[in-house]
Amino acid sequence: MSLLRDIRGIRTELFYIDSASTIQFRKLGLVECGEYQREFCGEVFVDMDQPFIFVDLVGEGTLIINDDKYAVYKAPDGGHDNRFIPIEKGHNKIILRPSVVGPFGEKLFDFRGAYLYVKEPWTYRFVIEASLLTDLAEATGDAALIKAINYALDQIELEGVANWQIKASTIYSITKPPFYIGSLKYYGIEIDPSVEPMDPGKLAEMSRRALETLRNELSRLNIEIRGSEGVLYAVGHAHIDVSWLWTPDVTRHKVKRTLYNVLSLSKKYDMKFVLSNAIFIKWIREGDEELFKKIVEAVKQGIIIPVGGMWVESDTNVIGGESLVRQFLYGQRTLLEAFGRITEIGWLPDTFGFTASLPQILRKSGIKIFFTHKLYWNRQNRFPYSLFRWVGVDGSDIIAVNYATYGSDLSPRQIIGAWKDHTSPERPGFIAFGHGDGGGGPTWLMMERLKIYSRAPGVPRLVLADPYQYYEAVKNSELPTWRGELYLEIHRGTYSTGHRLKKLIRLSEEYLKDLEVISFMFGEKRSYRDLWEALLEAEFHDTASATLVREAYEYYVDNLTKLLRKIEEEINEVVSRNISPSENKLSVINTLPWGRVDVVKGRVRGAVQQIIDGEVYSLVDAPPMGVKVFEEGEGVFAEPMKIDGVKISNGVLEIDSEGSIRD
Repeated sequence: MSLLRDIRGIRTELFYIDSASTIQFRKLGLVECGEYQREFCGEVFVDMDQPFIFVDLVGEGTLIINDDKYAVYKAPDGGHDNRFIPIEKGHNKIILRPSVVGPFGEKLFDFRGAYLYVKEPWTYRFVIEASLLTDLAEATGDAALIKAINYALDQIELEGVANWQIKASTIYSITKPPFYIGSLKYYGIEIDPSVEPMDPGKLAEMSRRALETLRNELSRLNIEIRGSEGVLYAVGHAHIDVSWLWTPDVTRHKVKRTLYNVLSLSKKYDMKFVLSNAIFIKWIREGDEELFKKIVEAVKQGIIIPVGGMWVESDTNVIGGESLVRQFLYGQRTLLEAFGRITEIGWLPDTFGFTASLPQILRKSGIKIFFTHKLYWNRQNRFPYSLFRWVGVDGSDIIAVNYATYGSDLSPRQIIGAWKDHTSPERPGFIAFGHGDGGGGPTWLMMERLKIYSRAPGVPRLVLADPYQYYEAVKNSELPTWRGELYLEIHRGTYSTGHRLKKLIRLSEEYLKDLEVISFMFGEKRSYRDLWEALLEAEFHDTASATLVREAYEYYVDNLTKLLRKIEEEINEVVSRNISPSENKLSVINTLPWGRVDVVKGRVRGAVQQIIDGEVYSLVDAPPMGVKVFEEGEGVFAEPMKIDGVKISNGVLEIDSEGSIRD
């Protein structure tokens, strides 16, 4: 064996092996082609196995390769990145469809070209597995794993890497280039042009031996040294905000792009992907029949798992209780209509805290287990549990999961961190992986990590599983209990910002309830689901909390203003159909299920009256959920003020000596 390479030495050698694995490389001639929108089109024929397309862009878009569609994106700050896409051998028709908004709301699409890479299959397979295991060795400091990778690298003796192969790897490589490679590119330095690529057949044979050595060493480490260190159930996910740094018209494209990406990956990898926000199902059903049919089939096959059961991932504190119930009513009904069943999985990864009434509502909505990530964001006190029983104000309880991240890329540090934070190690932990916020979901590299780390030493064993399987694994466990509200120690200002939007939400809630009661009182059978769904969309957690860009904020203020006007019109129409106007008569409707004494605008004969800002108001009583007709006319004086040693009363209000007020 040669001298033992350290992590940096391993990465350097893997970079050159990765470069040598490129047996074809060229820029593709994509040209602008869209008739109705900006697109880039082209074709490529590949007569060898293991081809890829690299899309050199900053921004976000959809890459269409024949019948497959992939989300391609790169954030300007270097965060989310998915631009190296596997394609099939043979003829490939290519369309790149840009998005007007990037992964995190950037108004940017900088496209610099697309490149074809053809990799020697055995060599690239070795590079993928060795690179990901090197990431693991760096995270764990496992000397035995470093030695195993060294043994495998000893099986490959590179005879040469051509200048064009190095150039290809400076544009994209799964391995991090040595620092001096960047200098070559920056200064335009050419490597000796006489160096020829290594014979692919010879390289393939060496790589096959290296891969066999690596896998044998891993098996030995697992059996003799390490074994499993816990179990993490993993599921694919893309947390897509209905509105945040963009308006909902952009979200529709993000949702479609993400789901097409998931379906394309599912042809090559075992896939389980959770889909929340029932409004997305409605959008797809109405706007893309082809995609909807594919989703229905994917749900049947267990590839896509509908979760949440809510119209949107709503706020739970700012909105009213009736709205919270309607979130589940119309969310679950949408899933039932689309897929023939409701979900039993509660899913609010990003909502800003949870009301103590939620366990009761979850249970009554058919939910058996509740997942969130947001409690990790606490500023002062770390939430003590990753798996617990949550008990609400009425005593209803539900299993709750506080998992480590809603946007994991399954890096070793995230996997190790998720297990370290898991507070019930006798039971499996949970992790959701996939790029979120702007969407995208899992990538092929994440799926490779899932496969490789599921059999690697030094990390918890990863198991691809849906939330139902996780529920079955933990449902009979003895778990710690948390009672009452799940308060989030961050985002506190969201209760007081965006007052116009919050007021419109509350008024729409109250008026919609009144509309339904009035319709019921007069025997009119009419569903107001369309009006409720418009309101429920505006109760998405970033919307109701007003943590969104001004363009999106004004969009919802405008929508809710129109909605409120529509509700008022509906109320007036129902009333006018059932109560005939009569001269000198005033009809008072009470929509509450108990009798009320309250003030109404108008002159009611025999009632206590008061003039406020030039308008006359009368104190009247009305029966529960009923109508009472009054004659207009002169009022009467209120009872004279009565004062004794403990209270003051005027017949309407009573104030006692401790300051309590009663009516």
